[in-house]
Amino acid sequence: MHIGTKLRPDLFFTGIIVLINGYTNPDGTTLLRLLQKHNGDVEKYETTRGTYIIAQQLSTAKVNIYKKQRKPMPVLKPDWIVEIVKARRLVDHKEYLIDVVNENRH
Repeated sequence: MHIGTKLRPDLFFTGIIVLINGYTNPDGTTLLRLLQKHNGDVEKYETTRGTYIIAQQLSTAKVNIYKKQRKPMPVLKPDWIVEIVKARRLVDHKEYLIDVVNENRH
């Protein structure tokens, strides 16, 4: 737990930096607002700062790119962000993994 979250328990996304890839439900703007409201951040492009990729689904080309990466970021469904906000704490991301990208990486 980060120091900021001890003083402000509503800052549960501290240290979380996501890349939103393509169409999502809820939409990218809503996800951005949820993340920023609770101290998370969003990258517009893939960088080494990123901790997760959020996507509803990915093209075959993107799946192949992510599978070949040496240290790939976990690719998660947007429901992960929504559930964290509902729970008001971080929840395990494993059940929100997009299987076609993350198979054999759990």
